[in-house]
Amino acid sequence: MKEEDKSSWEAIYKERSLEEIPWHSEKPAEYLVELLKKRKVKIGLALDVCSGAGTNAVYLAKKGFDVTGIDISQTATKYAEKRARKAGLSKTCKFFSGDLTKMNLPKDKFNFIFDRGCYHHIPKEDKPRFARTIHESLKKTGKYFLTCFSDKNPSSEKNVSKEEIMENFSQYFEIEPVEDFSAIEKTGRELHFYLALMTKR
Repeated sequence: MKEEDKSSWEAIYKERSLEEIPWHSEKPAEYLVELLKKRKVKIGLALDVCSGAGTNAVYLAKKGFDVTGIDISQTATKYAEKRARKAGLSKTCKFFSGDLTKMNLPKDKFNFIFDRGCYHHIPKEDKPRFARTIHESLKKTGKYFLTCFSDKNPSSEKNVSKEEIMENFSQYFEIEPVEDFSAIEKTGRELHFYLALMTKR
């Protein structure tokens, strides 16, 4: 990821309160809650990519996971660490700041990788490597849950098609039917997403 992109993410978390950040929520993602209710994911080691202020990572830790969160913003990571400490989960919920496109993640480590809006921000040329890295980081039959902007939104380079998802991930994963999901941001803007649960081949 370009340095200016990294700086812009850091500026967002430094210059705005969490209440002002459109995608931030104090509640875990409803589809993550549903995923665990249905026992679609085995409890174990989890990775939350682009973990932001840590809401979903801390939720996973509360449910019994040993969680690692990674975000490109150091300020977001500090928010997340504070959230984990407040919940008494510092030992099972750890956060690191870094650029996923340049990191070498440990191989065959995680039972579950949760992605709430990370993939669609990865530069196009880095997406195939990102998919491969996610695959390599999971244990055998590990699960990856993808949430990304869909091409049903107004035209944007961040939008992702179902075809792109299949192109980058199908060689590595068994992919359950891709689902549509819509949400209203704090700004009042409606956004459309694709949700996909994948199992490592």
